[in-house]
Amino acid sequence: VIDPLNCYTIDTEILNEKISEIESLKASIEQIRNEYLEKEEALNSERAELINETNSKINDMNQKMDEFKNGYEDQIKNLSESSQTEIDGLNKERELLKDKYNIAMAQVHALKFELGKENNEDFTTR
Repeated sequence: VIDPLNCYTIDTEILNEKISEIESLKASIEQIRNEYLEKEEALNSERAELINETNSKINDMNQKMDEFKNGYEDQIKNLSESSQTEIDGLNKERELLKDKYNIAMAQVHALKFELGKENNEDFTTR
């Protein structure tokens, strides 16, 4: 075959070999591409599993932390309520003691007044 533009002789056999090599390379490239896509698919699948597993573990940890937090909040609330009850009881006891003290002091003053009257003392000057 003669190239009409350059007037070179082109060997058909060499041309067919080069075409065959190109076809072979194209097939090899396609095979490598398919292998790459398979591996990429496997990696994506593993990545998705890992993400799901990680999210599941995070959710479990968050749930346990919430349970832990709620348990301690309940304990603090119970302690606070019992402390408030105890404080209320102590305040009532203090008020009762105050009342008893005031009654006792009133009785002491009354007795002093009576004693002062008997001894003719002016209690108001003391």
